[in-house]
Amino acid sequence: VNQFSSKFDAYTRKQVDLSPIEKQGLTLFNGKAKCDKCHESDSKGKVPALFTDFGYENIGLPTNIDFLNPMNRNNAPTDFGLGAELINSQNPAWKALAVQNMGKFRTPTVRNVAKGENNKRFMHNGALKSLEEVVHFYNTRDTDPSWRSPEVTLNMEKSDVGDLGLSKKEELAIVAFLRTLSDGWSSSGSNRQSTL
Repeated sequence: VNQFSSKFDAYTRKQVDLSPIEKQGLTLFNGKAKCDKCHESDSKGKVPALFTDFGYENIGLPTNIDFLNPMNRNNAPTDFGLGAELINSQNPAWKALAVQNMGKFRTPTVRNVAKGENNKRFMHNGALKSLEEVVHFYNTRDTDPSWRSPEVTLNMEKSDVGDLGLSKKEELAIVAFLRTLSDGWSSSGSNRQSTL
């Protein structure tokens, strides 16, 4: 599904340079923001960076109350992710893994995450409405009281999400970098990614 024709891919081939804010975002992505812990940004041999480790994590997303019936918001169904699939398995070995996987979802690639971002919902349940909100959530899940409590607290990722200490400018730099991951970039400017 990936053409590997993004500005980031051209950058890794040394065909173009990233803007200062995009470079700062890449540095933060691979450092202070810890994004690369799950969204691996290194190529593997001849395979370009896929920006996923194909693992499963529970990052503590709140329930998406916007998609629920307004009359039933207090009784929202809980999505237990991989754990729910395993608990219903006919295979006893898989069923035994259910509890330790409750609330976990596959780590998606962040390639092309910015495509169509103006009409998009983000995360497995659509709870976040913009890339800016996604990065802010990862940064402040544990420090900003305005976030609703997590849908599933069991098995929640504690070390790489929630209190990253990023400034607003650093959050925006990461968003600028994420926009370099969209396929179809052209150095001619017709498909050039917008930066902040």
